Amino acid sequence: MIEVQDDGQGLDRQRIQQIALQRHLCREDDLANLPPQQIESLILVPGFSTAPLLTDISGRGVG
Repeated sequence: MIEVQDDGQGLDRQRIQQIALQRHLCREDDLANLPPQQIESLILVPGFSTAPLLTDISGRGVG
């Protein structure tokens, strides 16, 4: 059984931007011009995760 919970805090756009820059998914000047919805959509990139420890299951929905 898999149980999913939402903490209700929403997405941390600043953290998403930091990871996108670290992983070279976007350039800093490109990120500055992206609307919030497009920044949030970066979490859908395969393998993207803000989890501090990456494992085989890290990615969508895991951090």
